[in-house]
Amino acid sequence: MLRTFKTLGDLTGKTVLVRVNLDVAGIPDRRIDQATPFLKELVGLGAKIVILSHRGRPKGQDESLSLRPVFEYLKKHFGDEISFEKGNSEILLLENLRFDEREEANDESFAKELASLGDVYINNDFATSHRAHTSIVGIPKFLPAAAGPLIIKEVSELSAIKEVKEQPLVFLLGGAKPETKLPVIKNFLDRADSILVGGVIANTFFKSKGLEVGKSVVGDITEVSEITNHNKIILPTDVVVSKSLDRAEAVATKSVNSVTPDDYIVDIGPETHRAFAEILGGAARTVWNGALGRFEVKDFAAGSRACADAMVQSAAHTTVGGGDTIQFLEQEGLLNKFEFVSTGGGAMLAFLAGEELLGLKVLEE
Repeated sequence: MLRTFKTLGDLTGKTVLVRVNLDVAGIPDRRIDQATPFLKELVGLGAKIVILSHRGRPKGQDESLSLRPVFEYLKKHFGDEISFEKGNSEILLLENLRFDEREEANDESFAKELASLGDVYINNDFATSHRAHTSIVGIPKFLPAAAGPLIIKEVSELSAIKEVKEQPLVFLLGGAKPETKLPVIKNFLDRADSILVGGVIANTFFKSKGLEVGKSVVGDITEVSEITNHNKIILPTDVVVSKSLDRAEAVATKSVNSVTPDDYIVDIGPETHRAFAEILGGAARTVWNGALGRFEVKDFAAGSRACADAMVQSAAHTTVGGGDTIQFLEQEGLLNKFEFVSTGGGAMLAFLAGEELLGLKVLEE
């Protein structure tokens, strides 16, 4: 069981180091807005706050990935109470931790430096909690540490999926990184009722079956060879193909048996829309991570839209996660129709795959 921040006692007058998710591409961003209420709660409890976070994957000092724009946005909430990099204000936002190479190296000296800035530590950044980085696993060695409310909520939601509290349980998995989704598939083959796949994962299964996938991206077929014909894994029966990935060129709907060597598979087809929608509509709990096509091109977004509509129109408890999936749902104005939106993409998948998240391990009682 994770220690909650309530176990840290009275925080009045104490300085709290808080790890939050400010890894945003643009501003405003829902991740900043998700982090803000807990910061306000801590201020209300009489604590001083040092905010720890990162942005992107900088190689050294990269001003385009500075947290200063985030600071300017947070000033709208906190005014003169917040300062950047230095200051004696009630809230201090440190610069992008990844500007220091010791952050990703889980360096003990850096952990001590950061720990010296506060009295207690709270991790409220689930999205980075699968990383063995200094601000995630290093600081708790030197300060009383606990999990923030966003992490507690994530663990509760994702644990309910692992425990299969509602059935039928249906997964919808797509996207461009099959290596992150396949461990989830394998972990739930004996628990989920159906696992619907699209994107590069589907291409990988097609290739394993000996089907033509044209110029489409494919994962490691050795990773799927043992489960290629598993009856719970539902593959598309038709696909949308194009001669270009970046624009609609000679677009056609084809049976999965009719793809040609010069095709790119860019979406699931309408027959598959209907089949997936029927399964999703009859579920008690649905979990979605990974778009089903190249949704950035409008003509290749129909499959993802059809599945999204089926999920939100169903009576199922709906969970969604992953950067591209959330981007798509925001683009379509559907994100707020899902019951739970995970703050973690890779961390969500790692948790569901049964992997140990090191950032959570250090917060256990």
